[in-house]
Amino acid sequence: MIQPATSGIAIPDDHGAKARGWLIAYYVTGSLFVAAAFANLIVYVASFSTRAFGAVLLCASLTLLFGILSLICALTWSSYNASTRRELADALARAGHHGVDAKRLLQTKRPLVASPAGVLLQLRRERDDHGRQWILVDAFPLAGIPLSTP
Repeated sequence: MIQPATSGIAIPDDHGAKARGWLIAYYVTGSLFVAAAFANLIVYVASFSTRAFGAVLLCASLTLLFGILSLICALTWSSYNASTRRELADALARAGHHGVDAKRLLQTKRPLVASPAGVLLQLRRERDDHGRQWILVDAFPLAGIPLSTP
């Protein structure tokens, strides 16, 4: 297995796909929670005239179930993101980039992050020849890249 070329740090992204899966599960269960809460509200109002309290209890139990599942998905997603952040922070420290915030580097809206070592760091994700995902941090000299584009 040949890792993609980089001018800085390369670590395998073992948690990225799992984190995305749990994020999708969180969105699905969160949406089902909102739908069940809305249905519970409608059934509760309708139960005043029809006396269908069993349906109210069923909708309330579904709301509670989807709320708990949504919370579990959110916590698991957060745990995988924290693992990726810790691994990247350790790799940055081993490479001599002490003080670089891995969370800030992982943000997609921030393409370049300055390092105390006198370089700009840029994160990218690529797959190798076997399809394994890698987190790559490229290092550019401060004078080598313009900070603003015209």
